[in-house]
Amino acid sequence: MKLPRRVPWASIGDLDQLCSWIFADESDLEAKKRAVERLSAWKAITSLPHALESTLALLAVILQDNLSQSSTSGLALRQSYATALIRLVNGLVDPLQSGAYARSIASIAAQLGLPPWLVELRHAATHEDLPSLELLRDAARESMAWLLHNYFLPTLNPSASTQAPAAQLPSLSPLLKQYKTLLKITTRDTSVQEKYEADILSVQRSIQRWIAQAKVAAGTSAGDLAWEEDEDPKEKWALERLSDALLEKGALVPLSKKKRLFPADSFLPPLSSLALWTPLLTQIYSEHPSLPYVLVQRILATMLSAPADVSGEDPRPDPSFDMCLARWAFWAIDTWDVDFEESELDIKRDVVVTLVNALGPGSAETTRDKKAATALLETICGDKKEFQEATKTLLSHGTAAQPHTWTQGDIDEMHQRLHALLSTEKSAPDEGDALAISLVPQPNSRSSDVAPGWHLLGDNSGWKPCPIGIPSLDDVLGGGLPLSCSSLILAPDSHSAYGELVQKYFIAQGLACGQEVIVVDDCGRAFVEECMWLPGAPTTTSTKPIEDDEDEKASQHDDKIKIAWRYEQMKKFQTTVSASSSYVSSYKGFLLWSNQYLRQICG
Repeated sequence: MKLPRRVPWASIGDLDQLCSWIFADESDLEAKKRAVERLSAWKAITSLPHALESTLALLAVILQDNLSQSSTSGLALRQSYATALIRLVNGLVDPLQSGAYARSIASIAAQLGLPPWLVELRHAATHEDLPSLELLRDAARESMAWLLHNYFLPTLNPSASTQAPAAQLPSLSPLLKQYKTLLKITTRDTSVQEKYEADILSVQRSIQRWIAQAKVAAGTSAGDLAWEEDEDPKEKWALERLSDALLEKGALVPLSKKKRLFPADSFLPPLSSLALWTPLLTQIYSEHPSLPYVLVQRILATMLSAPADVSGEDPRPDPSFDMCLARWAFWAIDTWDVDFEESELDIKRDVVVTLVNALGPGSAETTRDKKAATALLETICGDKKEFQEATKTLLSHGTAAQPHTWTQGDIDEMHQRLHALLSTEKSAPDEGDALAISLVPQPNSRSSDVAPGWHLLGDNSGWKPCPIGIPSLDDVLGGGLPLSCSSLILAPDSHSAYGELVQKYFIAQGLACGQEVIVVDDCGRAFVEECMWLPGAPTTTSTKPIEDDEDEKASQHDDKIKIAWRYEQMKKFQTTVSASSSYVSSYKGFLLWSNQYLRQICG
């Protein structure tokens, strides 16, 4: 992200007004004079971009030429025009003349879309006789038009600006192949190294020139013609294109799989590849220190991306290709990470974060093999104990578990386990057994002491959602719970009175729906008898003593205070079960104890 930059104008309207003064009417000298005064005022308070600096110089000469033709000699005007034009061209070209090897001004100007004859005129004015005054006036008008279309209009309206198509960036593959051929010759026979040293140096210079050319292409593609001082985005774009060319098969990764022989004692690329490409990478790194960071990030993007659709007999990704890339990434980290310790770029940290996000649970599933990425993560974290524990935990989880789909086979297996459990030898309960089970079978059950177990609900099962009696939970559960199966209640929950209330409602709904309810508790009968109250039904609990009127009112007042106001506003639900003689008889007739069943569950 680019940092905010200081501009001389208070608002974009000021720049728009300046543009209208300069270009609205070519013959309006008063407007051009106001433009010169405005630019001079801006220059007094802050530095001007090169485009505005050149505009000020050209306007000053144009005004001098038109307002004082009789008093100014032709030689002075020619020198003033030539100086303004030379500074314009040099100011555009020099910032892009980076690197150890210079590029021609004509090639850079061509990428910027600058008219070639202006470059020739600049050369003539610098090294030869001064051009004629008429030619210099035409060059000034051409320069002002170029500034209008390449600076003022794009700055005033970036979305609608139309840039001239940038020159196509030539392919880097021929240069890399030439370099690879020369290095193969010298590595196989060291005696000819001096013979090919000049050729190798020439190729390295050509690659550096290609990087500089790519930086210019990055600026023109983004509509940025060196008006700003921030060069990092351009260099990053150029190094990304370089890295993409190096990551193609036949460059850093040998084309033949037989040549991808990795060292057994270290996580490094093939030794033959190291011998070929280390000199070039080291030489580029000396001129572009951000190369390791960009190269490693491009390697990770290639390893973790989905493979492209390839038509052929074997379109599957190549695991050895990814493993070779992973080893090159570790080599770059291990070789140059020391140089980044004092900078804001921490290669190792960023690589670990990227790999953890890509390999952790919930990451996107791709057909690309992630063994290389996993091996790279383990190798990077091998020398730090805190990273080792985190990596071990991450890799132990693997991919996220897929949701299981229940089938009839699963139900059959559960039935088999249930029959195996019930077929064990039954033993009589001990009198001192502290636990008891309240088993409440129903008349429609297949057995009075055996639970039917789990079963799938068919379309004709008649099941309907049954609210559990607690409005806040009824809404969360979507209107109720599937109570057409047997319920096993482990009660009570001594840590939460609210939880005990929920358990009692489960039991009540199970009994009301004709289910077999098993309650595991020391006093299961008392727990079930207190779970619900039926109008007109006899109760086994002791009657509540009659309180005094004042005490009862005070108690009701205290209870009302305990209820939050938001619960009073909740919608009402019918949570009681209507009285039914059949239900009361079934409730009184089928409340049984079964310690033996508890032994089978716990044993």
